[in-house]
Amino acid sequence: MIDSKGCYAQGSINITSDGGPQVSLIDLSHNDCYGGKNGKIDISVSGGLQPYSILWSNGETSEDIDSLVAGIYNVTVTADDKCLGAGSFQVFQPSQIAISAVETPATCEGSDGSAVAVVSGGTKPYTYNWSSGGIYQIEEGLAAGVYSVTVTDGKGCKMVEPVLVNDIGAPKVAISGLQGVGCTVIDNGSINITVTPPSITHNYSWSTDDGSGVTVDSKNQTGLTQGTYKVTVTNTQGCKGVSQAMVIQEPPKVNPICIVSVDTVTGKNMIVWEKLVTEDVSHYNIYRESSVKGDYQVIASVGFNEESLYIDSVADPTIRSWRYRLSVVDDCGNESELSDPHKTMHLTMNVGLDESVNLIWDHYEGFPISTYEIWRYDAASNWTNISNMPSNLTSYTDPNPSKEDLTYFIEVDHPIGCTSTDKKAASLNSSRSNRKTKLRSSVDNQAPTDISLDVSNIDENESIGSLVGRFTTTDPDEGDTHTYSLIAGTGGEDNSSFSITGDSLLSAGVFDYESKNTYSILVSTTDTFDLSFEKSFVITINDSAAENQAPTGISLDVNNIDENESIGSLVGRFTTTDPDGGDTHIYSLSAGLGSDDNSSFSIKGDSLLSAEVFDYETKNTYSILVSTTDKGGLSFEKSSVITINDVVEVGLNQILEQKIRIYPNPGTGVFNLSMDLANMDNVSIKIFDVSGKLVMTREYENIPYRLDTQFDLTGFADGIYQIHVRTSNTLLHRILIKE
Repeated sequence: MIDSKGCYAQGSINITSDGGPQVSLIDLSHNDCYGGKNGKIDISVSGGLQPYSILWSNGETSEDIDSLVAGIYNVTVTADDKCLGAGSFQVFQPSQIAISAVETPATCEGSDGSAVAVVSGGTKPYTYNWSSGGIYQIEEGLAAGVYSVTVTDGKGCKMVEPVLVNDIGAPKVAISGLQGVGCTVIDNGSINITVTPPSITHNYSWSTDDGSGVTVDSKNQTGLTQGTYKVTVTNTQGCKGVSQAMVIQEPPKVNPICIVSVDTVTGKNMIVWEKLVTEDVSHYNIYRESSVKGDYQVIASVGFNEESLYIDSVADPTIRSWRYRLSVVDDCGNESELSDPHKTMHLTMNVGLDESVNLIWDHYEGFPISTYEIWRYDAASNWTNISNMPSNLTSYTDPNPSKEDLTYFIEVDHPIGCTSTDKKAASLNSSRSNRKTKLRSSVDNQAPTDISLDVSNIDENESIGSLVGRFTTTDPDEGDTHTYSLIAGTGGEDNSSFSITGDSLLSAGVFDYESKNTYSILVSTTDTFDLSFEKSFVITINDSAAENQAPTGISLDVNNIDENESIGSLVGRFTTTDPDGGDTHIYSLSAGLGSDDNSSFSIKGDSLLSAEVFDYETKNTYSILVSTTDKGGLSFEKSSVITINDVVEVGLNQILEQKIRIYPNPGTGVFNLSMDLANMDNVSIKIFDVSGKLVMTREYENIPYRLDTQFDLTGFADGIYQIHVRTSNTLLHRILIKE
């Protein structure tokens, strides 16, 4: 399809032979981690004439496939009588774990810096492991230095992020140049740094994890091997600035594809490249675009000593065009970035009412072209270049062809030509499309008049790819065949929740009756001569037998308590998120990960109580694991960190001044603050986000003995905030978490 601005796109659908084999999904396993290769697809094939020949889009020929990366996998099943069946299945993966570290600098030669790990992606909940020993999202008591935090998600996937804590007023250190090592030359790495402000009095100190390989007191480093390098720059005041750089094995440079074409001998797609990258090369990987735009999957590897040409025996150039990319893999296993894509041309044809032949093709992609050459074969004149078209046009009508034995293809010339290297050393100066033979006349063809769906409902909780029903078409032309597709338009609001394979309507999601129980789709049926009829359908979700559902979350409105409070003091109250409205819950402390300090607390009803008298100087954070169980016996567990508030233990006035409570915390927007004062006093409250930006200020004058107030963070981003509370003689700091 080409729009008014010359932009174009193409797509394809699966056409299953009537009475041919049927492909059903038995099981589909997705990847737990981003970049994983553990996907599995288990199908069954029935109907048609056995034995079957099975071919997957990644080249596999077994019924079931595994070790799959995320992507869409298409399968074609050919029965013994050549009737076809097809299926399309998608293996998913979670988004990549992303860590953004927000650091608070330390005072010079002090250990009062801190860092917060803000995490997204992966699968919640997350656990934290700091190189400095901490296990919570916030790590405090840090001196200037290079640290790291390892985040593990709920599926066991890990991501490590370096954290740089500098001293206040320290030199700023930036990596200004970084050179990796080669595959065979392994000691040519280098690191250059820029220090602001510059000074000849700065002291430089480099280190590695194994303590070797660096000139310790030099500003820049050369002759490095692969590894992680840390630098500390200290000024004359003793303030330290730090940075870190990784010297890696550099991947090979990109080797471009020269041309792709439909091979005239095999009728299959041919990919040709010239070996421009040759140093330390092990092999080249061929990537082909799947049925998802921009998703490329490895289909083959060609050794460095083999001819730089590959014939793709799987992709069918008669049904669509195909994009390919190339990568280089060196002897150390490092892979280059993918080359720019090249796309074949796909030619289609129809016969007009006057027996003229209409040719339509899509653009070649990969190198600039100026002309499309149109070639025709007939019995009288063999192959003839009947016309040339400018490269901005992709259609042509042959007005008066002979009526028998007509075949066409489209050709474009490469600007300089391509030569594959080694063995055959084949030269290829042009790219050709697939060949098309003249179709029979469409004079008497009539459009379809109706579509039927034999079943229009499906049970909730059925797996993706489950059969809803099968389509049939009413058509005045007896014996005509039809292709079904989901199309945009009125009535097609929920098309994305379904897919069509052959005449089968399949689920593309797992349905939940309570969330939504009717879906609207718009379906088109197209006959042999591209005449079509469309109709909307309502698909109903069946409610499974009523069953209890487990709770999905626990919240604690206050997660801190002052030190020196008596045993049995209230910390906060629990609430439960449960899909079953009106369900009741019992809370308990559970054994497991995160339950290290359960014995320091007790639960009565929905209240978390202290079971000891806490001392901030001895220990100021406690980890508990809490379970909520509904009346049906289903439960949910969550770990919580309880913070002990520091009370200055010198004099009654200071104890009163430290009596501050903020709740709920974590909270969703509105927070309450209560604070006891020794005397009438002025109070200033400032709230900062994790970047240190001041987002809110409150001033209170002549407050007699107690301040009770609220502040509303609704509309602010979720995350961690710092609140500073100042009186005439005290400055208090607290952490807020907005969810």
